[in-house]
Amino acid sequence: MRRFGERVRAGQRYRDRPGAYAVLVRAGRVLLTHQTEPVPEWQ
Repeated sequence: MRRFGERVRAGQRYRDRPGAYAVLVRAGRVLLTHQTEPVPEWQ
């Protein structure tokens, strides 16, 4: 999967985060979700 955001850090351990990822567009609008923990971010 193509990666967006921060670059991978050397020596940092990363784990897979399985799930379904999609961009949902309807009538020219995009559906977004927001998580507040552990770090606030739009997804």
